[in-house]
Amino acid sequence: MSSRQGPLTVFVHANGLDHPRLGLSVGKRVGSAVRRNAVKRRIREAFRLLQHELPRGFDVVVTAREHPEPGMDAYRSWLGEGAKQAARRWEHRAGGAGDG
Repeated sequence: MSSRQGPLTVFVHANGLDHPRLGLSVGKRVGSAVRRNAVKRRIREAFRLLQHELPRGFDVVVTAREHPEPGMDAYRSWLGEGAKQAARRWEHRAGGAGDG
């Protein structure tokens, strides 16, 4: 399941672990290598700060689209809300479908 928050699309998939894991994809359209790496660092830091608040047992994969330079609070908000919303959708679908 996925959720779109700002320039981020957050995908979740059950991982069977008691903690979330992060995957990233930041394409060349976001900018130069320096810009892409800065975006990845900010998303990783947002994940680190939020990891105990995120739904447990999910892999969180984030893709970023082109966007102006926001602050760290924006990344935390987008990542947190996106992961929670996508996890709710996953659990709703798994509950209704039987095997997920």
